[in-house]
Amino acid sequence: MFNSYDMKAFGHELKELRSKCNLSQKTVSLMSKVSEDTLRRIENGYVVPRYDTIVILSALYRTNLLDMLNRLGINSTLFNYYEIMDTAMISNDLELLADSYNDLATLLSSNMSSQNLVYYDELKQILVFFELIQYFYEDPGKYTDKIMNSILAIFQERYPEYTIQNYAAYHYSFVELRLLLLFCLVYSNYDIKHCNEICLFMYDLLNSDTPDHHTYKILIKIIYKISYNYYTMEDDEMCIKYADIGITMANANNSSYLLADLLIRKGIALNYLHHPDAYKYIKYSIDLLAMTGQVSKSEEYKKITENVHHIKLDK
Repeated sequence: MFNSYDMKAFGHELKELRSKCNLSQKTVSLMSKVSEDTLRRIENGYVVPRYDTIVILSALYRTNLLDMLNRLGINSTLFNYYEIMDTAMISNDLELLADSYNDLATLLSSNMSSQNLVYYDELKQILVFFELIQYFYEDPGKYTDKIMNSILAIFQERYPEYTIQNYAAYHYSFVELRLLLLFCLVYSNYDIKHCNEICLFMYDLLNSDTPDHHTYKILIKIIYKISYNYYTMEDDEMCIKYADIGITMANANNSSYLLADLLIRKGIALNYLHHPDAYKYIKYSIDLLAMTGQVSKSEEYKKITENVHHIKLDK
């Protein structure tokens, strides 16, 4: 059985422990060799700490943090829906989304809310996510306003004064970060520059040399979106910079997810800069798609490369 944890509560208790020990994040970082950024993300509840990090901090704080983490464990229901959310961010499996939406709607309409289900409100947010991402995959242009307004309404339930202009002033849960990314996927049609600022904000929140598998899935999606945003804004150098970050991360995690997309994004940007390696990265992308069974997408990218960007590819 999978285990999941209330990382916000864990982070809060961890911060209190550090304060009781009269230690600053900088001091803990120097003593533990865990970066200040990682400590900040753990204390804010954004990431699950690695086992070796827990062991080191347990010694520093003279507390068994594994016991504390297990005490804050939550049931596998929420964790399973987390998994489906992350799968939804990387795959437009409408059948899975529809089934998950119906299953969760049935769960929430039962008497679960009266059975001490602490995360009832979070499950309601997940239900909205399942509904909205189906709209996104079906026709993002048609449902843009509905998606944006629904997500803003969720944030305003928690923070009545919330606006997308002051997005950086608030703390986001696991689910809310994915809702914010979904918001950005359609918001770019309205304000690409502001959308990119939000994506960079999320990237800074989550970036890590060793992301856990949940963080990796959303992080690589954010990185690709940033690279694509810069491409849209005709900033080829920054497009290449974030494509390279994503390519390096995908290779480090032995993952092909979005790797072909990042490769072609880099290749097209290099082409606009008249770089001799442009063709190589475009070809890598199209060949990778074909080798991983994504033949229709491979053909689509080939047509776009030749018809839109006027780059002739070998047969």
